[in-house]
Formats: sequence, structure tokens, C-alpha cells
Amino acid sequence: MMPRHPHQQIDFYRARVFCGTYNRDGSMFISAVQDNRLYLYETSKFEKYKSIVGRDIGWSILDVVFSQDQYWFAYSTWSPCIYVCNVYGEEENHYSLDLRPDTLDRFCVFSLRFSSDDKELITACSDGYLYIYNREICDRTLKIDAHQDDADAVALDDQSSHIIFSAGDDGLCKVWDRRCLSEANPRPVGTLAGHKDGITFIDTKVQHIQFLI
Repeated sequence: MMPRHPHQQIDFYRARVFCGTYNRDGSMFISAVQDNRLYLYETSKFEKYKSIVGRDIGWSILDVVFSQDQYWFAYSTWSPCIYVCNVYGEEENHYSLDLRPDTLDRFCVFSLRFSSDDKELITACSDGYLYIYNREICDRTLKIDAHQDDADAVALDDQSSHIIFSAGDDGLCKVWDRRCLSEANPRPVGTLAGHKDGITFIDTKVQHIQFLI
């Protein structure tokens, strides 16, 4: 529904909606539903552009994000892989990106973001780690031991994607600088503490950051 027009129903699904986001210029909106589908809308009139069946869903699609160039979107599920799919075109091309987690437990990606140049995907995962996947070499390039419990949220703060914010069920929001980050001994450059519960979402702005708990 539209916030300023709460009685104007845009669409109705027969399953729970877990996430939704706009592309960079706001011309497209995508939602992910527990019916295993992603729905794309053109926002000029909020008309449905197309629906796409997700891959390897498990329980539900958990997060979805547009690339900076707006031609692709990525989504995550209860799976060690994240999927990248094209926005435009008649055919749907799904690319599977394996994060190669070391855990044998059930694994999922709770949050993901494209880097500013779209070359990387930064993810926050159920094992408490942040994983960075490089799309150019088709492999995971960095794994950061970030939180004691689930890592629920990740965000980038600058155009160069050097600064990463992460948050988790341990109630901490951490700031990481990739220019001085070692996978063998990862140390955040800042920690924001004092939250009684887990932090599930981070949104970065020019002068401040926002979180939801």
C-alpha cells in the first residue's frame, strides 16, 4: 500500500511479504513474497512489470536488492548461494553465487548489498559472518567473523565501498574499514553498543545512520 494513500491497494498476495525495495532512481520497485516469487513494478503508475519465480527458496526469500546500474537484482534465501537475475529482457537469467560457508548447520543470507561499482556483493549471514563475493572472478574473496550470533544486516557508507556497517542478534552495530581489515584477525574500527535486542536493519545516509531493532 502507498503510505499517503493507505486505502489505495496496489496489489494483494496470498502469502506473507518479507521485503521490498526501490531501484536507484525510484523507477522500479521489487517485492519478495513467501509464495517463492519476486514481483517487479514500474512506479510511474505502480503497474506490475513482471513476476519471477525464485530459485532454491527453502523457507522464503529473505532479502532483495537492485544493482547500482539498475539492470540486475540479487536475492537471498535459506541457502549458501545468492542469486543474481536480470531486470529487463524476455528471458530470466539466474546466476548462482556460492558463498562456500564452512558450517554444516542450516545457513542463510539475511542481508545483502551491491558495492558501488556492482563488482561485489556484501552479505550478512546466519553464522555471524560477513561474506564478500566478487562477481568478476566468480568467487568469495573475504569472510569476516563479525558477530557472536546471526549477522542480520549489512550496509555500505561511502561511494568507494570501503566502509561497511554490520549488525546482528548480539545487539551490536559494527563499523569495518576494508583498507585495514584482515580476515585472520578482523577488528572493527567502531562498535555501537547499548541495544537490548538484535538489530535487523541498517540504512546509511550522508550524515547519519538509522537502525531498526
